[in-house]
Amino acid sequence: MADKDHNKKSLPTRCIGAVGELKFTRKYARQMRTASTIGAVTLFILVIYLYTTSDNPVAVETKSVSDETLQLRKSFWSKLNLFSSKHEEEGEDDIPEPKEIEDIIPTPMPGQPDIMITGPPRSGTTVIGGVVELAKETRTIHEPMNLDAYRDPCNLGKKPRVYRQLDIDLDVDLNAWKDYFNRFFVNCRNVTEGPKPRLVLKDPIALKYAEWLGNRYGLLIVVKVRHPGALLGSDCARASRWSTYVCTDDIVDRYIQMRHFQMQLLTEFYTKYKNSPNWYFMRHEAFCLTPVEETGRLFEFLKLAYTDEIKAEVTKMTAADNPQNSAKYKEIYLDAKSQIDNWKQRLTPSQILRIKNETQYYWRALEYSETTW
Repeated sequence: MADKDHNKKSLPTRCIGAVGELKFTRKYARQMRTASTIGAVTLFILVIYLYTTSDNPVAVETKSVSDETLQLRKSFWSKLNLFSSKHEEEGEDDIPEPKEIEDIIPTPMPGQPDIMITGPPRSGTTVIGGVVELAKETRTIHEPMNLDAYRDPCNLGKKPRVYRQLDIDLDVDLNAWKDYFNRFFVNCRNVTEGPKPRLVLKDPIALKYAEWLGNRYGLLIVVKVRHPGALLGSDCARASRWSTYVCTDDIVDRYIQMRHFQMQLLTEFYTKYKNSPNWYFMRHEAFCLTPVEETGRLFEFLKLAYTDEIKAEVTKMTAADNPQNSAKYKEIYLDAKSQIDNWKQRLTPSQILRIKNETQYYWRALEYSETTW
């Protein structure tokens, strides 16, 4: 009957009804789109909130939350399936809770403390490490905290994680590194036959943890310091992979910013430990000017035998007929005296002034004078 009534309606009446239905459909569609958009935005905000505040695998920082809240968050992330099942099973985080490890500090050798040689990169730690390595009673281990150094001379296995690294600014799982170094001082000493050597940790990467390592393991700490102009001049060589020694303004600016953390750390250490019997601050410029004499003072501090053979090798390493510029990374046979001021030829007067002004807190604290500029 309804169909018959509908068929009896005039054509204009049917057209007006169709138009009304179309308007209603469009209005309903707009409302649905608006609701969908609001729902999507709400879900997105919720995801971002949980991403930045929950204890998820890539959160920048962890917060103290109840077990119930933590389980809800983990359930939420697993349902979204944003992370691999392996990650969930292992329970790994960017910065996980440190594992409880039995902490057994190895007994140091009586009267013969082990040694750490550190300092900012490009300060000359490699050459001093090479000199100390000449002493027969030592064994040098290069850069144990550098994850890029894959050598494992003491059979310690994989190194602990480093969560974040910006040059020497490392954030690490300290408990895991405690366990690593506990084994390090035992394994590295026992690898060789005969008399047990004094271990030498040569590691600029570990500068941030020099105080911790020194106090924990009773080390003698040798810190290599260098003029900020010379550090920045050497950075230019590193940036060009030793193919050119021209410093551009952008390279200088970039390395000034990178060096600030190192210089602040050195300023703190120097102020605190310059008169300590267990710390020795060695100026690169003093070593380059009189290498044999400065090495003698260093060996006296370390209580190492300074033999004629070692003196002859130091003379050879620093002789005037050696190259003035490095041709490769970690070159140690160089004309030592030329290293004192060669940075002044690499940097422009305006760059030198910029470095002087930006780093004066450092060079004044470490007692470099105005005349060095």
